[in-house]
Amino acid sequence: MPPAQQNARLQPYVAPFVRALPVDLLQNLACSFMPGLWSNVTAEGHPVSQVVASLTGLPPGDELDSLVTKVLFTDMKNYCLTQAWMASGLNGVRTLVRCPDAEILGEMHRNHQPAIFVFSHFGPRYAIAPAFQSVGIPVGLFQGLIPPPLQRKDVEQFVAQLPGMEVFWINDPKTIRAIHLKRAVERVQRGEMVAMAIDGGHGDVLADAEFFGHRIQVARGPAVLARLTGAPLIPITVTWDEGWSIEFRVHAPIVRPDVAPTGSGEFDLALTDRAVRFFDEFLRKAPEQMRLDRIARLVSKPKVS
Repeated sequence: MPPAQQNARLQPYVAPFVRALPVDLLQNLACSFMPGLWSNVTAEGHPVSQVVASLTGLPPGDELDSLVTKVLFTDMKNYCLTQAWMASGLNGVRTLVRCPDAEILGEMHRNHQPAIFVFSHFGPRYAIAPAFQSVGIPVGLFQGLIPPPLQRKDVEQFVAQLPGMEVFWINDPKTIRAIHLKRAVERVQRGEMVAMAIDGGHGDVLADAEFFGHRIQVARGPAVLARLTGAPLIPITVTWDEGWSIEFRVHAPIVRPDVAPTGSGEFDLALTDRAVRFFDEFLRKAPEQMRLDRIARLVSKPKVS
């Protein structure tokens, strides 16, 4: 794409950052991130347009160019988010969150309605804990990676600001993870809430699933917890809006499969498949929320024939 045309296409995305971010942050952004942005190459060395086209099936043209631009700016926003952690910790991220469904969550919490919130890794990085903090809803959050340069204690201190919120580390030894699961079950049985990711290939029990036409492995943990407790499995999404705000949404519960929970394996697989299909359909409508590292990893997986 000619530079003039590229500049015209990028201007609507750049402008919100110029207005919203401190000058020193913008300087750091320009010096360390822009070269990678303009090169349009993933960490694996593939052109971004190539991996996005492979994933979406879009032919070369304006529609593909527009989506590539949006994907690049999702990455740019996530880079800025990392800078925000370094400057002010996760409390700075919390102020960016907007939740149109805050009253729904508040009513669930007041009425002691148990729930298992399930999410997928797209949009803002590491924003689930700040999202729940922003609306004052304490959950038991299954957490894996830690946003650099933070450490475990930093995340634990952050969530402890909201009484009743706790972190279950999914990378702990197996015996500790079993304790986490027991505590999560107890939380839900008391009418409380937990939040777990369905993607990432973590956990002791995985399932094969189709996502964007590729075969991936996902966690069955959310479905297992739903089976053990009878609580609804409710998708949540945390996405970037067109500016510098993070939108936190709560969606309708996943319909439970018409399988007796005593048939554990069949029930878990069916409910997991339905949850994966929800996020597949959501991202097909908002593919700009996908992250470069996730896109590159996904297209490396076997295609479903």
